[in-house]
Amino acid sequence: MGGAIEEVRSPVEEPEPAVSPRAKTAHRGLRRPLPRWARRAAPVAVILAVVGGGTAFMRSSFFGADEVRVIGASHLSDARVIRDAGVQGENVLSLNTGVVEARLERDPWIANAVVTRSLPGTVTIRVTERTPVAAVQVAGGFELVAADGVTLGGTQRPGRLPVIPTNTVPGGATGGFLAPARVVGALAPDVRSEVMLAYEGITGEVFLRLRSGTVVRFGPLTSVTEKADALAAVLGWAGDQGARVLTIDLRFPRAPSARLSDGSTVTP
Repeated sequence: MGGAIEEVRSPVEEPEPAVSPRAKTAHRGLRRPLPRWARRAAPVAVILAVVGGGTAFMRSSFFGADEVRVIGASHLSDARVIRDAGVQGENVLSLNTGVVEARLERDPWIANAVVTRSLPGTVTIRVTERTPVAAVQVAGGFELVAADGVTLGGTQRPGRLPVIPTNTVPGGATGGFLAPARVVGALAPDVRSEVMLAYEGITGEVFLRLRSGTVVRFGPLTSVTEKADALAAVLGWAGDQGARVLTIDLRFPRAPSARLSDGSTVTP
């Protein structure tokens, strides 16, 4: 049987092309590792880029205070509170609310201020205003005063506010009105409106003269709330009884006494 016999050759691996020493050197140069300082600096550079971009965004107008809300203002206008706060357009993120509160409380009409913020651009200001409870007699008119003794500004007419006359107040208009102001400030508004004069005597006791002519011996500045309640109770009793009261003694608020026009003394 005849046939052609094919020659089978074993595969022979092709030799790698020869590389010159110069080419090898150049290749190794391309893969040379970064210096140590460069490896350390690269992450820092990335962080700085991110932080720098974030800082710029936080300082941008996106967080500007474009809405300022005022809650609790009555005597003061919202516009005045916003102006005194000085927050319009300020960056809400970096706003120091404590500084703003202290700035607002420099206004004598503001007893307390609370400033809060809501991102991205809202600032809320809550104020508690002082209320004038008496009018201190001064040259040329009267000075309104709050229950804590803070003066609120001048006025020509006291209206229905109790008057603290400076000629009977030890220390004049700068020191002697604190006790009377605290006393009338503790009274209920309807009772306070019936007080014509409030003054501190030389012994430190506070006296009130009502519009009806009744003189109230409030006594020292102790148990102020109890004495205020006792005065309201005595006046309520006198109104119900139709009694004309000449004097009321509140030094012992649990047993107040009243001397009537007929000369009798009662403990309502």
